[in-house]
Amino acid sequence: MILLLDSLDEIEDTESNVKIVEALNDLARQYPRCNTIIVSRPIGLNREDYPKYRSLNLQPLNQPMIDEYLEKWFADDTSQIDKLRQTLEKKPRIYSLATNPLLLSMICYTFEQGGDTALIERRSELYKNCTNCLLQRSYDPESSAESRNDYDNTLKILKDLSWRFFLWQESDFPVDHVNVMGKRILTAEVTGKTEEFLDRIQRGTGLLQRAKEGFTFVHRSLWEYFTALALLGKKPDFIIRHAANPDWEEVVRLYAGLLHRDEDVKALVADLWNVNRPLTLRVATEVRIPAAELIKPLIERETGNQEKLLLIDALQYSLPLIAEMEQPKLVQETLTIMLIDCTERDCQVIYHAQELLEKVDLQPLEPNGLIYKLFDLEHAAERQQNFLNDPANHFKWIDVEGGTFWMGDDEHLDNEKPAHLVKVDSFRMAKHPVTNRLLSYFPFGEKYPEFGDDNCPAVGSSWWEAYYFALWVNARLPTEAEREYAARGGKYAQRFQYFSGDSVDDLPNYAWFGEDGRRHAHPVNEINPRTGKENLNPLGIANILGNIWERCHDWNHSYPAPENKHEIEENPCGPKHGQTKVIRGGAFGTTAASLRCARRNDVFQPFYRGRDVGFRLVAPIEYRVNQTN
Repeated sequence: MILLLDSLDEIEDTESNVKIVEALNDLARQYPRCNTIIVSRPIGLNREDYPKYRSLNLQPLNQPMIDEYLEKWFADDTSQIDKLRQTLEKKPRIYSLATNPLLLSMICYTFEQGGDTALIERRSELYKNCTNCLLQRSYDPESSAESRNDYDNTLKILKDLSWRFFLWQESDFPVDHVNVMGKRILTAEVTGKTEEFLDRIQRGTGLLQRAKEGFTFVHRSLWEYFTALALLGKKPDFIIRHAANPDWEEVVRLYAGLLHRDEDVKALVADLWNVNRPLTLRVATEVRIPAAELIKPLIERETGNQEKLLLIDALQYSLPLIAEMEQPKLVQETLTIMLIDCTERDCQVIYHAQELLEKVDLQPLEPNGLIYKLFDLEHAAERQQNFLNDPANHFKWIDVEGGTFWMGDDEHLDNEKPAHLVKVDSFRMAKHPVTNRLLSYFPFGEKYPEFGDDNCPAVGSSWWEAYYFALWVNARLPTEAEREYAARGGKYAQRFQYFSGDSVDDLPNYAWFGEDGRRHAHPVNEINPRTGKENLNPLGIANILGNIWERCHDWNHSYPAPENKHEIEENPCGPKHGQTKVIRGGAFGTTAASLRCARRNDVFQPFYRGRDVGFRLVAPIEYRVNQTN
């Protein structure tokens, strides 16, 4: 058989919860073939209490399920079904509500009563329209005018009971308490004994149901809605005092949606910002005022980016308090406000947001993803071609045929050991590093044009800025393996210290280095007076050694020791997380030792900005935007 236990989140005391946990765990041990299903909202159940049970999540309704529901609700009235489907297509936020069965029923009912105009894209208005119809029995032509006139009295009692029991977090309203509380409400004399009144509400509207010795709402969301209604008569500081309590999250959001005056909404948002910023952002999705108008002034008051980074962290830490099926939507809505509505330009903040989006499987770099939209990646390939067509950008691809080579060095620094065989696929590498002129088109991050003219390498960018600039032009940063392979000469690679050999004496013919007195790097196409040519390696790539250090994609890590000397590692790209990012190639002010092909400079964190650190682009021969590593 299947044993189903519903609403364990409504257990009222710790002692009862402990007993139920023990009993259910005993049941799982004694009757392993009995299929037991426990249903609860995530906030009300500690999964660690149930080690014998597998955790599953109820999935939202998909489109075929919604269609089937509409067909049954409207009894195959195709005209109504088509109209509602079109409405859902035009109002994506209403559609997202329709994936919840309870809210779908409210949408169908409200649409049946008032058509398109009744479907407001705020949940609070949807609840309001639906409950108004139910309480006033407008759907029933035989209902008495008196029942409609009692609507205000009914609403007062439901609001009063809701918020008082919500304060105690008791979802069941015992009859004795209900009757005592009802006596304090003046309208109770009109509606009769409170218990009898609630019994009529239960039979006539379906909003309430009998539970234990009293009453409860048929769904917690309705309880939260009536509590939010009650808060409209309270002072704002009462709401702010409860805003840090996760039990009050939905109530505060619904309350915000019910506020009619813009000044009240703005005051609430400003006060919430000082108490619970993730909730503030979610509240902004519930009101009529555009989110950017509410949130952008608050974000712009912040100095630096630390508060924004902490805000994203706080959002992530608050997710376990939200039903798992609702987490992606909340993350999407919240970060859309931060990144799109508030036109975020700090690449570290954007990358931090991207990591959170990926954690909830929102695929931000895919078409229609949030980062895809922010950086307009739809036009990245076109943008790259435009830059390639302008010779002043010094942007040109060199095709690098893939192959196998010895990466690392056993005779120098520890972080270069062990030398090991690596195979890389074919790729394209830019002939020159990104220039000041090319970077100036990028509408994100910071620029440092004082370090040379338009033809000089763009230096001073953080790793995050380099990463996003590369995406913006349909490219990426090279992996360490790709860069060392190209620096050694690609398929011509030898196990020399430099692509020109082991001798330092020949190096000045191919690289700029040892110039401590210089203020900035050489122009990317500067002719070497020793040779009368650019500093090119055998592949035709300029300044692959010297002039500036160049950023790699990889987080710093130790090379893995192969099981045997001839084991080949294919296309390594480093770990997914780390503390520092690798730079390679040496610079105009370093010694020749820094220019060695195997040399790894791994001490700088991603935010490091150096006047001798820039970056160069690569792209696979068949390019496709990749996820974050």
